[in-house]
Amino acid sequence: MRQHHPVTRLFTASLILEFLALCLILLHVFKFSLDGTGFHQLAVAGDILDILSRTTFMLLLLLLAKGWAVTRLEFTWKPLVFAIWFLYGVVHILLYIWNMTEVDIIEDIDEYQTWPGWLIICFRTMIMVWFLFELRNTMMYEHNTQKLNFFLHFGASALVWFIYLPIIALIALQVSALWRFKLLLGITYSADCLAYCVMTHLLWPTRSEQYFLLAEDADLSDELDEFNEAPHVINNYIALNNHHRLHHHHNAHSEPPDLTKVIT
Repeated sequence: MRQHHPVTRLFTASLILEFLALCLILLHVFKFSLDGTGFHQLAVAGDILDILSRTTFMLLLLLLAKGWAVTRLEFTWKPLVFAIWFLYGVVHILLYIWNMTEVDIIEDIDEYQTWPGWLIICFRTMIMVWFLFELRNTMMYEHNTQKLNFFLHFGASALVWFIYLPIIALIALQVSALWRFKLLLGITYSADCLAYCVMTHLLWPTRSEQYFLLAEDADLSDELDEFNEAPHVINNYIALNNHHRLHHHHNAHSEPPDLTKVIT
């Protein structure tokens, strides 16, 4: 039996986008270490894919907070969820473009010390509050112990992922400009890696079948191949069938019992 559900596909898409982003950025950094120039286009493409990966992961968190695939297969306010997710992604990309084109590289500021940066932090904080509200409502109507345990672990890890950015943005104000970018980059990638590891653990097939409403598609081709490739199974079936026929034939030709003895 194979399990397929948009939750796992959405998480896989987020992982693939993040992997491609890291590969492109790594190529740029490696080339930059050799000639001091690098591939600027690859770096930009990698940053855009990284933003798309994070916004996709945020959509997954919002859908799970509403109980999708855990307590219900359909959820309310679907246009609102996707509209907020799309708006957050657009604002995040616009912030990146603005930071690349308008902020002078020699200025002693980072992207979260500008008004677009504070806007994205406020937007992220509001989404975090909405996430907690939806998760609380979902847990109030859930009585299954395994599902409640999943929501507790999921909510704790997701909350850490939501709140780390505002915290490090405040901490970065007190850090020297020499180390500020490295601090932001290191904590950001570390928090994303931790969130992906926890989500992989929660969505692992042997665990997800305990609390997920996963659609199952029967795929019996492997079982049929194993049956066809097992000659002892067929031989046993033929032998059992022949034995049944001989037993039936013997009973048909046996002498009828003596009725007087039966009556006696």
